[in-house]
Amino acid sequence: MKVENCTLEDYFSIVEDIVEFWGSNRTLKYHHPIYIHEFGQTAFVIRDEGKPIAYLFGFISDQSAGYVHLIGIRESYQKKGFRKFTLSAFYSVLKGKRIP
Repeated sequence: MKVENCTLEDYFSIVEDIVEFWGSNRTLKYHHPIYIHEFGQTAFVIRDEGKPIAYLFGFISDQSAGYVHLIGIRESYQKKGFRKFTLSAFYSVLKGKRIP
């Protein structure tokens, strides 16, 4: 599995399955497609068989400051290192080492 940029299709799948990521819908109000439309270079997803299992939504304000807004992992995939993979992709963009 690899980290890729999150698509709108991924976003809608995440929102539809929000309880599988967070145990409830309490974070739904923090999810917005602007993270895909405007900050798509720093919106990441990991898929298993085409289905999002982990994601990170963030943005970079300049090349020295970034903000991670949300990191979600499906409960059945938690504690398997997926958070680290999404954060590594974000930090790589922040440091200018990777522009997806």
